[in-house]
Amino acid sequence: MKAVLQLLKEQYENKHLIFRLAAFEQRSKFQLHYLGALWQLFSPLMQVVVFFVIFGLGIRQGLQWETRRFLFGYYVD
Repeated sequence: MKAVLQLLKEQYENKHLIFRLAAFEQRSKFQLHYLGALWQLFSPLMQVVVFFVIFGLGIRQGLQWETRRFLFGYYVD
């Protein structure tokens, strides 16, 4: 139990270093991307949109024929 309390105490005392390292990691991870930190939000959002269009609308026959042809380039019965 002493080891756990000691660990928590050390983490609390060095929280400024933990936050600084976390911020540095986030900046360095997306430094070469054009959108930078916005890429963290944009990438999953685009993945959700693509999955919704393909699986939610395209496969379940939720789209009209013209829309499917526009999105997918062909019509499958």
